[in-house]
Amino acid sequence: MSVVGWSSGSVLARQPTGRRWSSGPTRAASTNSGASWLPTERSPDADVSRSGHVGVRLSEHHVHDPRPSMTQHARHHIRLNSPATSFLEAFLLGNGRLGAAVHGLPGCERLDLNLDTFWSGGPLSSAERHDRSQWLEPVRAAVRRGDHEEAQRLAQELQGDTWSQSYEPLGGLLVRFGDPSDEFVLEGRELDMAAAIASSWSSGPRGPVRLRSWISAPRDVLVIELSGATHNVVLDLDDPHGAEYVASHENVPGASEALVHTWAGRAPVAVAPDYLGDVDEPIRWPTDEPDASGLVDAGMGFAIAAITQRTGPDEVRVIVAAVDGYRGRTARPSADLSDLRRRAVDQVVALWEVPTETMRAEHEAEHRSWFDRVDLDLSASSAQEAGAHVDAARAEQFFDVGRYLLIASSRPGSQPANLQGIWNDDTRPGWSCNWTTNINLPMNYWPAARLGLGELTRPFASLVADLAELASTTARDVYGAPGWALHHNTDLWGFSAPVPSTAPTDPHHANWPVAGLWLTEQLAELERFGVDLSVDLWAITAGAAEFALHLLEPDPDGRLVTNPSTSPEHDFLVDGVPFSVSAGTAMDQQLVAEVFDSLLELAAAGRAPADATAQALTERVREARDRLRAPRVGDDGVLLEWGETWEPADRGHRHLSHLYGLFPGASIDAQRTHALEAAARLALRDRIDHGSGYTGWSQAWILCLAARIGDTDLVQHSVDVLVRDLTSASLLDLHPVPNHPTGFRFQIDGNLGGVAGIIESLVSARDGHIRLLPAPPGTWPAGSVRGLVVEGGHRVDLTWSEGRVERVRVTVGRAGEIRVSGPGVADILRPVTTGDTIGIDS
Repeated sequence: MSVVGWSSGSVLARQPTGRRWSSGPTRAASTNSGASWLPTERSPDADVSRSGHVGVRLSEHHVHDPRPSMTQHARHHIRLNSPATSFLEAFLLGNGRLGAAVHGLPGCERLDLNLDTFWSGGPLSSAERHDRSQWLEPVRAAVRRGDHEEAQRLAQELQGDTWSQSYEPLGGLLVRFGDPSDEFVLEGRELDMAAAIASSWSSGPRGPVRLRSWISAPRDVLVIELSGATHNVVLDLDDPHGAEYVASHENVPGASEALVHTWAGRAPVAVAPDYLGDVDEPIRWPTDEPDASGLVDAGMGFAIAAITQRTGPDEVRVIVAAVDGYRGRTARPSADLSDLRRRAVDQVVALWEVPTETMRAEHEAEHRSWFDRVDLDLSASSAQEAGAHVDAARAEQFFDVGRYLLIASSRPGSQPANLQGIWNDDTRPGWSCNWTTNINLPMNYWPAARLGLGELTRPFASLVADLAELASTTARDVYGAPGWALHHNTDLWGFSAPVPSTAPTDPHHANWPVAGLWLTEQLAELERFGVDLSVDLWAITAGAAEFALHLLEPDPDGRLVTNPSTSPEHDFLVDGVPFSVSAGTAMDQQLVAEVFDSLLELAAAGRAPADATAQALTERVREARDRLRAPRVGDDGVLLEWGETWEPADRGHRHLSHLYGLFPGASIDAQRTHALEAAARLALRDRIDHGSGYTGWSQAWILCLAARIGDTDLVQHSVDVLVRDLTSASLLDLHPVPNHPTGFRFQIDGNLGGVAGIIESLVSARDGHIRLLPAPPGTWPAGSVRGLVVEGGHRVDLTWSEGRVERVRVTVGRAGEIRVSGPGVADILRPVTTGDTIGIDS
C-alpha cells in the first residue's frame, strides 16, 4: 500500500534556540513491503535490523567529525540552520533529466524524486480532435459588430474537450540513518551551487553525521554519501502511485552479490488541473494491462533502483537510478515494469566498483563547465550601503540560484524546464506543472543566452520544433488555418488546443492562439545572441506567419488586426461588464510584427527555400507587414492593452502582456519608437501603481522592463521585492496561492526571469550598441561580472566602482560595427571581426 503522506515518519520539533532541529523517536511509515524498514545491502558484516531486514551498520569506533566550520557567508553557497518545513524550502539537485528536492531532515532524510519525462496521460488521440472552424467567422463577425457578449459566448465554441496533462512526482525517497528510536539534531545544511552538492550535518546519540547528495550528469544517477556515526542505513519510498517494492540479489563486480531495492509503478492515465477544484475523479489511475509489447495508450511505467554500499569504516553511499516508459511525443509509452526495473538495476549495479571520489570529481567538473562561465561578484558593495534594501550579497545569491536552477533543469537531450523546472512533489500539481506558454515557458529561457548557456536552450528549441508540426492540427481543426496554433499551455505530448469552457478557463485563459508566435520569436532572439538552435527556423517561422496571416483582417481604417484576439488572462470592461474577446490587442500586434520581421530577415539572408511557395509567403508577409496596425496609445499617453480605450478589469494585473514589445521583444525602443516607448513607460507605471508584481514571475518581468528603460530606482525596488518578499528560505521563487497549505507554490520562472533582469541592468545591447551599467541598483555601487553575452554573441567582462565603469573587455561574436558606452566610458564606435577583443580601462 502506498504511503499518502509521511508525517508519521519523522516528527520535527523546534529547539528553544530556534536554530537546531531534531527528529523525534517515531518510525517512518512503510510502503508496499509489508514491513517498516526495508533491506539495503547483503554484506558479510551487515547486521539484521529488528524487523528482520538487512541494514548497513557503520563502525561506532574511531568516527571522525564530519562537520565543517560554518561561516556566515560563502560565495555560491546557501547555508541554513533548520530543515525544510515544506518542499518550498528544499535544496534542489538535477542534471536536466533526474531531479531531487533535498529537505535536510535529521535522522531520516527525504529526497523528492522526479524525471523530466514522467507525466500523466499519453499521446494525443485523434478522437479528441473535432472540427470547430465553423465557429471562427461568427466570432469574428460579433467582434466587428461590437457585440462583446456574443463574441464571448461564441469564442467558447472554439474551445476543446480536454486539458493538458500533469508533470508527476516519482515519490519521496526516505533515507533513515539511525534506529527509529534515535533522536537527531540538525546542525546545519548547505547547497554548494558551484559544485551542485547538497549537504547536511546532524548530531545523534553516537556522534555527528554528514549527509551529502548530488546528481551526476555523466552517470545519470543520484548519489547520497553518509559519513560519521550513522547506524542501520535504511531506505523507503513515500510513493503516491502504488508502486510495488521488490528486493533482488544482483551480481556485482568484485563481490558475490548485493541487494538492490526497486520500486515500479505507473503514472495516472489523466489528471485534472488543480484549478478546477473538486471534480469527479480528479486523478484517474490505470486499470488496463500493457499489450504484448509492454505498451499502453496512457499511464506510462516507471522504476527506481537503489543500492547501498559501505565505502569506508564510517562511510556508506547510496546510488539511485530512475527510468520511465516515455518513448516520444507521439509514441505509446511503455508500462513493462519488468523491463524498466531491469534498466534501473543495471544502472546502479554498473557503478559498484567506481569510486565515489571519481564520480564526484567528474560530476563537479561537468557542472562547473556550465556554472563557471559567468561570475557576478558584488562583494565590493558594502552591506552598510543597503540600508532598508536587500544587501548586495543576498542579491548575488539570488542571481546564482537562478542560473544554478537553469543548469540543473535543462540540458541537451532533456525536456525543457517546466513550471517548476524538473521538481514537483504533488500528484495534482499547481497549474499541472506544465509548460505555460503565455509567460512561464518563454521566461524560463530569457537568461540562458545572456549567461553564455546557449546549449541549454536546445530542449526549448526542440519542443518548439515539435509543436510546429503537432499544433498544425489545432490550426486546421479550430481555425481552418494553415501553419500552427498553440494556446496558453502545452505538455509532454504536445497539447495545443484551447482548453474547455469551464470556469475559470473562460476565453481570457483559453482563447489566446498566438503562443506559437511568442515561442518562434524567442528562437529568433536566441539566434541574435549567437545560439546555434539546431532546428529549422525557417519552417517554424513560416508556420507561425501563415497562421498569423489567417488571423488578420482589416479594421475600419484598413489596417490589419488579429481577430479574434485576447490579452492573456485579462479582461476589459464595457459598462462594468468584463469581456475578453476583441480584435488587435497590443500583444498580438507586437508579436505579429516581430514574427513578420524575422521571416523577412531570414528570407533576406537566403535562408528561405528556393521555391515558389516560400517566395509567395515572403511577399504576402511583406505586404501585410506594411499594413499592420501599430499598438495604440490613449489620450492620456498610456499604451493601450486593447485596441480601444476600455477600462482594464484589473489595473494591477500580474501579466504585462501589452509591454511585450519593450521586453522581451524589440519592437518598442527609445531610439527607434520614442513615442511608443514613452507610452509603454506610462503603462508600466500605471500597472505598478495599482499593485502589479505580487507574484515572483510578474515582479521578475517588471525588473526586466525597468532595466530596459533604465529606471534604476524601479530595478532596486524589484530586486528588493523578489529577493525579500517572494522567495523561500532556499531562495526559490514563490507564487501566492491562498488555498495551498503553505500559501505559496514554487514557480521557477521568477528565479530565471529575475536573473535576466539583473543582467539587463548591468549590460544590454541592441543593434550593435552595447550599453554598460544602464540601470544597476544603487546598492551595487561596485562589483564585477564576467562572461555575460549580449545580442550579437559578444561576451562582456566588466568591473565598476562608484557607479562608473572601471574596466571592460568585450570579446566579439558577430563581425560588424560595435558601439560601447556607459558611465565613465567615452562612446567607442569601431568595426570588428569575430574573435576581436576591445579592452577599456578608466
